[in-house]
Amino acid sequence: QARFCEGLGLKCPCLLDRLTSRTDLLYVSKKKAYILVNSIDYFKSGNSQPFSTGYGHLRINFRRKHKISFETFAQIQYDEIRRMRLRQLVGAGVRLTVVDKDLVDVHMGSGVMYEIEKWREVEGDPATDFKKWMPKSSSYIGIEFILSNSSQLTIWGMHQVGYDSQDDLVRTRYAGEATLNFHISRRMTWTTRCSYFYDVQPVIAIRNSYFQLTNGLQIKF
Repeated sequence: QARFCEGLGLKCPCLLDRLTSRTDLLYVSKKKAYILVNSIDYFKSGNSQPFSTGYGHLRINFRRKHKISFETFAQIQYDEIRRMRLRQLVGAGVRLTVVDKDLVDVHMGSGVMYEIEKWREVEGDPATDFKKWMPKSSSYIGIEFILSNSSQLTIWGMHQVGYDSQDDLVRTRYAGEATLNFHISRRMTWTTRCSYFYDVQPVIAIRNSYFQLTNGLQIKF
């Protein structure tokens, strides 16, 4: 895959060689849905040092057939590009199904979570590692459009805000993503994804936003 990036501490805009491994698992029972998403990205630019990012996200949706349902979630994550060594979080919230039709699905949710992060102030110096922990509110909205028998558009947005008692500061971040899928066959899909992330008050001295555009071929097994 090729990645266009901005604000990652590299010479931008730049074209990166990228390898992505993603595993999505879904189990649906009569009353619950279990969702497990795992992703690891490995990429490098020219002769620079390679970096990787990754996360694992588990979400359980209760009363899944109801307009108002409940969910719990947990996540573990790391991001070498932003010098985030580790992020761990757990949370719970309410999910609302606004529209549930054949061609469009709109859902939104809001909840609370507790987050623990480990950051590195200076790249390559473990002595500068430090931890952050804070409660946060987390809200999201997701929209899925069926454009045709072979194409689908998904739009997703997130807002999180929490109080950092260590620095006496309210920290806020936003994220958004639009994904366009073209189904080539039952097992092959061409995907174009556009993502944006904005951290209003970064924990360390890094740029507070980045944008990425990716194209890739998904193969389902």
